[in-house]
Amino acid sequence: MCSKSHMGVWRLTSELLTRFVKADEYFVYVPQNEIDDFRRVTNSSITVRSQESLDVGFGKLLLEEVKEKSNYARFGWYLQQFYKIQALIESPTSSTIIWDADCVPTRNIQIFNEKNQPVYMRATENHPPYFEMMERFLGLPIVQNQSFVIPGFPILNRWTKEFVEFVEDRHRQSTWFEAIIQDTDFGLQSGFSETETLGTWIANSYPDSWTSIDLNWERLGQSRFNYAKRLSPASVVALGEKHNLDIISFENWDLRGMRGRLNYLITLRQNLMPKWINFNHR
Repeated sequence: MCSKSHMGVWRLTSELLTRFVKADEYFVYVPQNEIDDFRRVTNSSITVRSQESLDVGFGKLLLEEVKEKSNYARFGWYLQQFYKIQALIESPTSSTIIWDADCVPTRNIQIFNEKNQPVYMRATENHPPYFEMMERFLGLPIVQNQSFVIPGFPILNRWTKEFVEFVEDRHRQSTWFEAIIQDTDFGLQSGFSETETLGTWIANSYPDSWTSIDLNWERLGQSRFNYAKRLSPASVVALGEKHNLDIISFENWDLRGMRGRLNYLITLRQNLMPKWINFNHR
């Protein structure tokens, strides 16, 4: 999923994703009125599609909820997660990868192993509201010791279908998206994560059918290196090699200068702190 505000970093991701993350087909979903702009800057191996084509009825319901909670500024952030789930549902292949458009791979990324099992990057994000929502939504314990909030999230398509069936059986007379909307506090900046939720369901349902891998991920690429629009794909690959990085994120909120440096130091300190204490208490 992408929009014009991330065009600078998408220009990099578009070129390097097809090089370092192997797939039979690549798609980017963008707002309908931005399709022509994206076609001009997107690698020809990637098909540009309309985000709106994925909306099966959740857009209007979600809009009502965020407006009611006076949180309209986060509407787009929440909406793209529903788009991603629907894209997984519609995917005709045996396996699919969700890749964050502002995360640029700098070397080959293993997504499935020789047994065709998904390989998830080990991440340490621990955002309590995600798990509080999942307690209501899934009713499953947190059995994993890692986060699934990661740049590339692989999933077998039969798991996607089983997840939807599980959710709709648990929330009778509700669709999967109605159930998410019912159980999410949209007054929060970040009250739901599609990958953390899917990953938790997978960890419970198929504990021996996936593996993890350690990757080096720089989340503050702009404040540490430069703005994405000022970098070339070759220079990003060189940065990855120089600093031993597999993935570099260039997020719009990550600013350069004094404020950017402060963000970087705060995040660095948080990353050095133990994050999984009491993680399995539920």
